[in-house]
Amino acid sequence: MVFSYYSLDKIKKILILEYAMGSAKKKEDDIEVIEDEESTSALKSVSVKKVKEKLNACLAEKQEYLDGWQRAKADFINARKRLEASAEKRHDAGVIECATAFLPVLDSLKHALDDTNLDDHARKGIEMIEKQFNTALKTVGVEAFDPVGEVFDPHLHDPMDTQEVDSEEEDEKVVQTLQRGYRKGDELIRPAKVRVGKFNGKQK
Repeated sequence: MVFSYYSLDKIKKILILEYAMGSAKKKEDDIEVIEDEESTSALKSVSVKKVKEKLNACLAEKQEYLDGWQRAKADFINARKRLEASAEKRHDAGVIECATAFLPVLDSLKHALDDTNLDDHARKGIEMIEKQFNTALKTVGVEAFDPVGEVFDPHLHDPMDTQEVDSEEEDEKVVQTLQRGYRKGDELIRPAKVRVGKFNGKQK
């Protein structure tokens, strides 16, 4: 009986010891799990931070390339506009130079048409030639202007003489065109030679 009791008591101790060891092992496992979860979270945090840093670096690099491309595009467009403007300016200068060379011919034709002794057949021929010249000039933007009746403008008219007029309304106006003017668009090629009206009865 004593042996059995002793054995039972020993068995209880063994069971208690095993239970205690099992609990300690369980706590140790729990601690390890917690430590693993914290480590994993920390690693994840570091990884996300690195990804964000790389993403921001990529975005900054992309913006830098985009800004550079936009500047290059703007420079190209401006350079092309300057080249086009320069080419157009050279073209207009060539047209004006060529037209200026032909103006004396047109003046001569106009003087011939003003001759009252010119017969009809010759007049029609000269008028046709003058029309062809003017049509050719118009195709390149050059036009003649006759400012009779307009207010005298020193930028467009070259005053050759004055003429007395009967009304104040005609004062300082072109009463006669002695030589037609020519222009290309807003650019004056040659001012018109004119006679300007002068009203002597104008009150000062």
